[in-house]
Amino acid sequence: MAVYTILWNFTDEGVRSTKDLPEIRQRVSQSCVDNGGTLRDMFLCIGEYDALTIIDTPDDNALVHILTDITSWGFAHTQTLKCLPVSEYAAVIKKAA
Repeated sequence: MAVYTILWNFTDEGVRSTKDLPEIRQRVSQSCVDNGGTLRDMFLCIGEYDALTIIDTPDDNALVHILTDITSWGFAHTQTLKCLPVSEYAAVIKKAA
């Protein structure tokens, strides 16, 4: 499975809904399950981003469905990072050399 980090910036609605974060986390988890993935964890952040989630998905299509769910709820704008384990990255570099 592919690993992604999703960085969240809360919208005004998201800021007003911080008391609902356990429910929002559950909705993210359910969206991951519905799309064949898993939610590893969700964290609140101090700094440039308000929250981040780490998820596993079977492919990029599943990721798009999950991101569409998250943004459609109106709580946040997101940025996504695809994460590669060091061993996988090293294998790619070695193969390219």
